[in-house]
Amino acid sequence: MALGQRYPKLAFLSRFNPMAMSKELADAVSTTLGNETDPTTRVYGAAVEILKQKLGDEFLARKVRKAIPHDPFLLNKGGEQSEEEQRLHIQRVSSLADALYKLEGQKGFDALCNRLTRKRAIDPAYADAEVAKLIARRGYDVEIKAETGQRGKDFDMVVRKNGAPDLNVEVTSSDAKTFRPGTVKNILQSKRSQVPKGEPAGLFVLFPISWFNGQPNLLKELEKVTNDFFRGSSRYNFVCFIWHPVEVRGNTFIHGTMRMPLKNKRAACQYEDLSFFDAPTERKEEWDRVRAGEPVTPEPEKNFDFMVDYNEAAKAKVVASTTGS
Repeated sequence: MALGQRYPKLAFLSRFNPMAMSKELADAVSTTLGNETDPTTRVYGAAVEILKQKLGDEFLARKVRKAIPHDPFLLNKGGEQSEEEQRLHIQRVSSLADALYKLEGQKGFDALCNRLTRKRAIDPAYADAEVAKLIARRGYDVEIKAETGQRGKDFDMVVRKNGAPDLNVEVTSSDAKTFRPGTVKNILQSKRSQVPKGEPAGLFVLFPISWFNGQPNLLKELEKVTNDFFRGSSRYNFVCFIWHPVEVRGNTFIHGTMRMPLKNKRAACQYEDLSFFDAPTERKEEWDRVRAGEPVTPEPEKNFDFMVDYNEAAKAKVVASTTGS
């Protein structure tokens, strides 16, 4: 059964800033997809081909294709997946491919690939890729830093734009299923000296959607804990929380990326250009429509940079063959 037949209305994240796909990659994706017409299957197939080219066959064997033991984050259980696990597997594989497609050419891209392919839990490196993609899509340059193991120098990336001062960025994630203020406090405190003194810095914290269970005031709680952290720390200009809500309507699954940036008024080094927080939340219009009970037409092939660019390349190839040029 095609993935899109099982999930006929599966939708993904929105896209920004298209880029041209190389002929080599476009030809490889074309070979992989063949005559496949199901949109979700096409997106997933193209994503797997991108991961193969960027991370290699060994990565696919351990993290994407069915494996025993399976990866607990990418959930590559094959036919033994539940519907929710298959949905998460598709979304995470496709989003990771989209991040690598977007970030190739940025400084430190090889360092990011090394983090993803090493035989450790993939969650931290996946979070790095997600945040780097979010920032790069807003037109910033991102340099992925190699690990140093030295406190104050061992952060994940540097953000640059228009001659502004470098912004050091640390990324972390939590796999705790339940929210507790102490968990967040410990996360923030553990990153307190991760970045250098005397330089602007930001911290991104990704947490699971399950934190909202039984926590109607979760965002206020996060804000309170973070403001308490800011009172004792001036290194970070902001802390940004990121989570991925899912709306289910029968067989319709809508994935989103939400964020809540909290700025530190006591930051020692001011950094004025934080415009990557000013862009609208990804797929906000679709989310508003879903929550209002309106139907949402999924267009997965329009929601990933790599798929849009592949379709444009394929269309150009057809035009060229038709005109004989």
